[in-house]
Amino acid sequence: MKTEYYRRLPHLQYVGAVFFITFNRAIPTEVVARLAEEKQLALLILKKSGGDMEELYKEHKHHFARVDHILDTFQYSPDWLKKTVRSGMC
Repeated sequence: MKTEYYRRLPHLQYVGAVFFITFNRAIPTEVVARLAEEKQLALLILKKSGGDMEELYKEHKHHFARVDHILDTFQYSPDWLKKTVRSGMC
C-alpha cells in the first residue's frame, strides 16, 4: 500500500485496486449564458400561457438534456478522454 498526502488528507492506494476518477469538463461561459437565457425564455412563455407544473418540469428536464448533450458530444473540450476510451486504454 502506498500513502499519498494532498492538502493534509491521506489517500490510500492499494496495489491492484480499482479507482473511481471524476473529470470536470467546462462549458464556456457564453454557452452557459445562452442556455440560461433560452431556459428563462421558455419558462416565461410557459408561465404566461398558463403552463402547469408538469410542463415546467418537462422544460427543466429538456434544459438538463441540452447541457448533458453538450458535455457528451465533446463540443467545447479536448477530446483526449474520448480517444483514450476508444483505444481501449481505459
